[in-house]
Amino acid sequence: MFFFLCNYEHIWFVLAGKFAVWMIPQLFAYALNFPIQKFLQAQGKVLVMLWVSGGVLVLHTFFSWLLILKLEWGLIGAAITLNTSWWLIVIAQLLYIFITKSDGAWSGFTWLAFVDLFGFVKLSLASAVMLWYFHSLASFFHSTWLHMVLNFNFLMVWQLGVLVFDDTGGHNRAFRKSSHTC
Repeated sequence: MFFFLCNYEHIWFVLAGKFAVWMIPQLFAYALNFPIQKFLQAQGKVLVMLWVSGGVLVLHTFFSWLLILKLEWGLIGAAITLNTSWWLIVIAQLLYIFITKSDGAWSGFTWLAFVDLFGFVKLSLASAVMLWYFHSLASFFHSTWLHMVLNFNFLMVWQLGVLVFDDTGGHNRAFRKSSHTC
């Protein structure tokens, strides 16, 4: 859509589509990385994330140079490098969680993880209903532009709500007060 609005040549559509297909594995790595990072942050293991990210950054820089510039693989080389970097981060952080037993960070799988799952399901369903509403509203008006604007606004407002709720320590009264202040 962006390329079409800016009046770019057709080749950019083809290249963007090819790159997007090659980037699909990164989405799965990101989906795994998000809860892993939240887990490590909750355990106060931020330094571990720093070291893992720094190590992968060094590897990413080398492989970007190798695949994109030296071997001249172009966009496919960039996609392979990005995918590999994300998966290395996920694997390294998982290895840290499973192998180290420091400070009770990981005690194995337990059924206690599913206790009080109802609150999570309620929040997920509410988010899904809001997202469905925005999509159906954009579809009703047959507007791709409205689709993009509503999705962007929904995601930004949702992310802001999550950040404010996290910053207030998950306390409802503080969350309500800070959201009214915004």
